[in-house]
Amino acid sequence: MIWEAGEYVAFIRHSTELQTAYTDTLGDLALGTLGALLAGLIVFRVRRNYSNPSAS
Repeated sequence: MIWEAGEYVAFIRHSTELQTAYTDTLGDLALGTLGALLAGLIVFRVRRNYSNPSAS
């Protein structure tokens, strides 16, 4: 989220990409959120299996 706000201020606000930047930013945020969710689920599963090896 912070990266996208910085990108907007630094590059997009004064460029010709302003019309498509919002869509691009929404896509980046959606993919970032899905990646964070997937990573969280993987960490949860690994930690659960590590603390209780009999559960799979």
